[in-house]
Amino acid sequence: MKGAFQVARIFDIPVKIHWSFGLIFVWIFYTMSTNTGRLDVEETLWLTLGVISLFACVLMHEFGHALTARRYGIGTRDIVLLPIGGVAMLNRLPKNPFQEFLVAAAGPAVNFVIAILCLPYFLFITAEKRSDIYQWIIHFFNPDGNFFYQDITALDFFFVGMILMNLMVAIFNLLPAFPMDGGRIFRALLSMRMGRLKATQYASYVGQFLAVVLLVISLLQFNFLAAFVSVFVFFTAMNEYRAIKQEHILGQFEVGSILRACYTPLYESDDFHLAVAKGKEKGEKQFLVFDQWHNIKGSLKEETIKEAIKRKKSGGLAQIMQKGYDALAPTDSLKDAFNQLYRNKRGIMPVIRKGKLLGVLDEETLFDFLDQQTRRRGVPKIKGERR
Repeated sequence: MKGAFQVARIFDIPVKIHWSFGLIFVWIFYTMSTNTGRLDVEETLWLTLGVISLFACVLMHEFGHALTARRYGIGTRDIVLLPIGGVAMLNRLPKNPFQEFLVAAAGPAVNFVIAILCLPYFLFITAEKRSDIYQWIIHFFNPDGNFFYQDITALDFFFVGMILMNLMVAIFNLLPAFPMDGGRIFRALLSMRMGRLKATQYASYVGQFLAVVLLVISLLQFNFLAAFVSVFVFFTAMNEYRAIKQEHILGQFEVGSILRACYTPLYESDDFHLAVAKGKEKGEKQFLVFDQWHNIKGSLKEETIKEAIKRKKSGGLAQIMQKGYDALAPTDSLKDAFNQLYRNKRGIMPVIRKGKLLGVLDEETLFDFLDQQTRRRGVPKIKGERR
């Protein structure tokens, strides 16, 4: 995701934070200073700790998805934290509907477990304090009521907040608004009785309907954050259905049907400018790089070569190419080929049968074919799908 930078690597999964995440802390300082007319350091620190703890819970929520998916052989490219939550970018979806159900349910389950683990705190406080906390919770959900509470410490607020926020995160995510966790659970249950494509279509319709309802309610209450989330859910549900439909189309064809037998080979010793000229001659943007004995050594994208020229580098392509390669077989489905091209970010892969190089499959060829098929079948192209 653009605008995100890596801050950690946990369980061999990169954890990234989007730059907009910092806006939360701007909001904290603004809220504290405007509400009190001054910046109370202690209250600001507790609020900051609360926000960090909440997003730590969101991170654990996403690891619930990622580690459950790993159990079924599905990797996670990264986990990105955003102001509205987190996203675990799985390499692919589970093919088995029951596995998809477990992967989707794992996130909210983590939040429920965290809320339960916070409950023992209330065993160590007095009955009077518990009564005060109960009154405060009622007041939290009904600010206009007459409730009395006193002597609630910041630590009390912290544990109550952890319980309430984790319960709210879990329950909100369980709403059957695809592509949220609840929507994915709904899709998995439908997939057990029908195909994934049809199940995704129904789940998408339900998700879009709920998103419209949430949008109307949010605008009536002037809750613009909730309105933004509802718009995000609406368009994400629509794009997810389109992606599944396109995936269904690609699954009906094999790599051998569109591989490119004629391609421009580049060599490790080629000069940068010569490589660009070769590419322009045939309009190619991704290349395989060979050694002098015509063994595949890696791959290279046109923009990488141009960037090297811009920086006035000199020498052969060996110093800037992406070393190594993953090969496709002509009998592989285009669906699997698409996932591999996207996952390894090479842009081009050799097609090999019994040790013989038959040709290449690159992003341009695959996307052009997908465009043709989607136009024939009336499937709108997803905005920005060329990754």
